Amino acid sequence: PLEAGPGYFALGETSADLAGGRLSLRTLRRENGRITSSGGFTGVPALPILALAGVAPQPGSDLKLRGAWAINATPRLNGTLSVARESGDLIVLPNSTTRVGLEELNLDLRFVDDTANAKLIVQGSQFGIGKIDVTAVPAEGDGPLSATARLAGNVKLDLANLHLLDNWIGTAALVDGVVRAQLGLAGTLAAPVVTGTMEGDRIRFEVPQQGIALKNGRLRAELTDQALVVQEFSISGPTGTLAANGTLARRSDDGESQIEWRAIDLQLLDRPDQRLSVAGNGTIGMSKDRIVLRGALKALKGTIEFVRPHTTPLGDDVVVIGRKPKSEKTRRRATPLDLDATLDFGEHF
Repeated sequence: PLEAGPGYFALGETSADLAGGRLSLRTLRRENGRITSSGGFTGVPALPILALAGVAPQPGSDLKLRGAWAINATPRLNGTLSVARESGDLIVLPNSTTRVGLEELNLDLRFVDDTANAKLIVQGSQFGIGKIDVTAVPAEGDGPLSATARLAGNVKLDLANLHLLDNWIGTAALVDGVVRAQLGLAGTLAAPVVTGTMEGDRIRFEVPQQGIALKNGRLRAELTDQALVVQEFSISGPTGTLAANGTLARRSDDGESQIEWRAIDLQLLDRPDQRLSVAGNGTIGMSKDRIVLRGALKALKGTIEFVRPHTTPLGDDVVVIGRKPKSEKTRRRATPLDLDATLDFGEHF
């Protein structure tokens, strides 16, 4: 039933189809500037909702949601909103058909006098589990979830594998490992600040076509408000190791970035026609939007067979009918490079 009058509006129990799902409204009332509403929904596709939030899942995503709400604005906002996965899955990487294996998605949002607290749990077979617990306190005079609302919370990530990175990097590479992160949230809703620690173990990076097989990687890092501090990173080849440590600034005005690396008897390539073991050290940095490379690398032993190509690559000025030509901006775009390094082929290359 619908009731209306001066400064008054009320709608009783009703239901309707919503984008293929079902919306059930228990009550909606507005009286003297105060609003009260409660209800629920089932089988609603997530894609339109995610699009409103600025997230664009890829074609083939079929995630459906269920949820409920009970909200009072009198005028401060109080109440609850819950959203959960009902069925389906998501494809998040461009040009991919790999689903994230979504098993659980639960969002609980609570308002107490305009202060909002959100608890989110996401779990999937292709990545692991992530948990977020964050509170947003609006400034005096601002409404709930305003851009200046102060944040306080934490994020916990426990990634049991890195399978999704295979598709992001490309089909030629295999990436895996276990990653854990304990992060804190601060700042404001418009400018959040994330800090905390990250750990990685059993990291593996393989490109079989090129004979690259790095494994047993280990990472220990800390994210501060100004930089990512790599305290320890190491990964092994069939023989030897590659190690690194240093700092990566989060913003260009936070100072220079520099990572020190060391290759110790590292077998980098291991293929019948490409074998290469190296040793050396150096730095990789970033300064004023320029990549700065310094170091020395020596080939301890190696054999690389070059096969003359049967065809000659086409130049950038050749346009193939039916193929989209490269734009001038794409052809000329390049990151400035400051290189000062030596390469010693040694006596056994």
